[in-house]
Amino acid sequence: MDFLDIVLKGYTNKNSREFLDKYFYREFKKAEKDHFFEADEFFKGCQDVIESFRNHLQDKVWERKEMLLKMLETAKNNTITYGDLQGKSIEQKRKETIDYCEKELESETPYSMGGFTFTVHLMSITNGRYLGSLNYYEVENIERDIKLAQLKVLKESFRQLEVKEGNIVAKPINYPVLKEKSRAERIRESLEDFYFFQIELISDLNVDGKTYKNIKQKNNNSILNPSNWEQHKDTFFNQRMETYPESYTREEKIKLELETVEKLTINNIDYKILKDRYVKYLKSAIDTNGTYLNIDNTNINNEHSDNPIQDETHSLADKIETYFTFFLDDCHQKGKPILDNEEDFRNLLRWTTYFFEHNFTVPVISKPIRKVKTNKYITQLAFQILFDELRKDGFHNRTAKHQKLFTLWESIFLDYKGYKEDNFWKVKKKNENGEDYDVRVRKLMGL
Repeated sequence: MDFLDIVLKGYTNKNSREFLDKYFYREFKKAEKDHFFEADEFFKGCQDVIESFRNHLQDKVWERKEMLLKMLETAKNNTITYGDLQGKSIEQKRKETIDYCEKELESETPYSMGGFTFTVHLMSITNGRYLGSLNYYEVENIERDIKLAQLKVLKESFRQLEVKEGNIVAKPINYPVLKEKSRAERIRESLEDFYFFQIELISDLNVDGKTYKNIKQKNNNSILNPSNWEQHKDTFFNQRMETYPESYTREEKIKLELETVEKLTINNIDYKILKDRYVKYLKSAIDTNGTYLNIDNTNINNEHSDNPIQDETHSLADKIETYFTFFLDDCHQKGKPILDNEEDFRNLLRWTTYFFEHNFTVPVISKPIRKVKTNKYITQLAFQILFDELRKDGFHNRTAKHQKLFTLWESIFLDYKGYKEDNFWKVKKKNENGEDYDVRVRKLMGL
């Protein structure tokens, strides 16, 4: 399979470039169907192309570096010759050359050296099939979209493989059960560094043509890299500290964070650099006496501080996703996925998160989810249980059922339009056989 062609065809086509992650997802599905490729094979092929681009840039940097080192050596050895001294002495010109070379060599990056910024020349690496060039940041953007597509496949793998894939090896006598990593686990590890080095941002969110101001979210600008590390390192540190319980001291949090970073699986040279920088940052928070310096702890989520309690280990969006993941699974009675596609699932999470983040305000939903393939009581109970669990988790302090919860539920699903509110709250808890529906739904929600 020509992975170079797959990558460049997607990026050079202006129609697919805008939604490049979706393009790579579709290409994987084609490779899976037509050529029986597995996800790790396909995305490794795409990643190898990215690495070849980086190697191309690195070769250019090294060519420039080699030339500068040779020039520096001849200048220092006083063997360099000049065609035009421009009115200066040889010693002055030699000193200028040494200063110039040393300054250029100090400015090395993965894609530039001093005043020279290098690009990937597509005509030369494709034998004329593609024209133009790619700069370093375009290569980074392509890699990001490859990983976003891989994430989508990964989530599908979790739903399909965790149950089906037998991963327990035969048990030897008097020895513990040994386990091999499933394909889903291997994919998860390949993306571990990518998802670790991200931050939540406050920015406007456009939903069905309506703009909501200052919404906490992760987007393409959330992804950290060596270029934006200095800009975002304090925010990243503060958000990582918020993942630990408040009862832990600052010293304990940083020690645990150092242990976490040490165990982090690194799959990319950029993330190795970020890991090293972050470890240095964490250690710099300790002065010579072993006490922790006061790093500004301004919280990017301050505008949501009207929530009475903030959960120590998961954000609101993470909690809702955890409880509602079953919407991606097959209905045990109908044998089909409850929601048709991941876009519907993402909308469900986004609208529900907005509702709880904005004091039970129902978002504007112009295009509700058209099909939900499960019994109505399951979604009714799921929303009611979610309301109760989020209160226990500290995301709101309402003890009574909130009327707008019904409005949210009715607005999200097209099939439920016109449903009576009384019936929503009076959903039966047991079937004719005495089975407890509430227990069943709580199990679906992982409770």
